[in-house]
Amino acid sequence: MADVFLGIGPVFLLLVVSEYLWRTKRLRGERARKLIHVLAGTFIAYWPWLMSFSMIQILSVGMIAVVLLSRVFNIFQGIHGVRRRTIGDVLFPVTVAIIAGVAASDWIFAVAMLHLGLADGMAAVVGDRFGKKNRYKIWGEAKSVAGSLTFLGLSVLIMGCLVLFGPALFKDFYWQLIVLVPLIATSVENLSVRGTDNIFVPLFVTLILNQIAELGMLLY
Repeated sequence: MADVFLGIGPVFLLLVVSEYLWRTKRLRGERARKLIHVLAGTFIAYWPWLMSFSMIQILSVGMIAVVLLSRVFNIFQGIHGVRRRTIGDVLFPVTVAIIAGVAASDWIFAVAMLHLGLADGMAAVVGDRFGKKNRYKIWGEAKSVAGSLTFLGLSVLIMGCLVLFGPALFKDFYWQLIVLVPLIATSVENLSVRGTDNIFVPLFVTLILNQIAELGMLLY
């Protein structure tokens, strides 16, 4: 049980701190939401080393309930206080539950969550800060070259770490992982609107890594 508290405690603390920053007007809007997105997603990526996938799914259901209650009663403005229409806050814990159910290994779950938390979150932060002069629209939603390049670069970095430090079977597919997966993941992120990238990007990463892992097992 201690591992569960170790896993959920920092996430809850992050919500409380971000709410304090929002209410004191120190951090608001998209930046407040993405702070939670990046930090929570990056931390949750390491949950499989703290608890089982079944426990992660149980905690995810609890997170979904918290987000829905927060939406109804305006509890955590830090994750809802944005002007644009998005369901990303709800899809985030839903995605955690789905990935925990389909990921073939701890490493695959971690890589998928790092794409959701770190790559996607930082792309939004950089795009908001440096993308005002290089914006374009997909399905009516504003994107930016700066944000897309940030996502691509971080995706390459994440996949590179998987090749270098992950299971040996991934090393045989290094160019597919470092080149093809980031390019396709960036395309998926670009084509996803209203926060749906929160589910489409990590799900794509999970499914393709599952296939590569299965193929790799046949080679070993």
